[in-house]
Amino acid sequence: MRKIMLTAGLFLLLAGSSGAQVVGSDLGVYKDAVCNHFGTQMQTVDEVMGQLGRIDELPLAFTIAAGAGADPAAVAAKRAEGLDWRTVLADFGLGCDLFHLEIRGFLPSPIFQPIFDKFDADNPAQWASAPLTDMDLLNLANLKFITESQDYSLYRVVAMRDKGRGFTQIHQEVCNLQRNRAARDNTATAGF
Repeated sequence: MRKIMLTAGLFLLLAGSSGAQVVGSDLGVYKDAVCNHFGTQMQTVDEVMGQLGRIDELPLAFTIAAGAGADPAAVAAKRAEGLDWRTVLADFGLGCDLFHLEIRGFLPSPIFQPIFDKFDADNPAQWASAPLTDMDLLNLANLKFITESQDYSLYRVVAMRDKGRGFTQIHQEVCNLQRNRAARDNTATAGF
């Protein structure tokens, strides 16, 4: 009985450690995509990451920096001071309209539709002052980042988020789906 328990414990330990490796590789792929999408070096991404509380805040910091023509580390430093993202945006002369995405009609998403409802469709001049929370901005920045960097369906990313997936996990799934699609396409045309 003791040998079975030791074996089961060792299996769980190994399974947990390989799970950590997958998560670590997800983070590396995510950071690489940030480098590529925003045209920066890994050293800059690591510096910014060191000041942020979460890896999925990277697209927020880099989008704000790009919009303001500022150093991403300066944006992250403001956030590290404890400022909310709307205040950081305002400090760099930007508004929430930076994260506005064009969506046609109603989006049956419990996460994203309430965010899109905060942008008054009849008054685009008010988009800059939309009452978005930090979580709203995090969701929009990552939605925009993943769909643009991977040339992938916004609606499918929304569905993955609605199922409770985190953004590094969503990004990895999208990368895998894109890779599998490319492999199928190459195989289909290989003989011609």
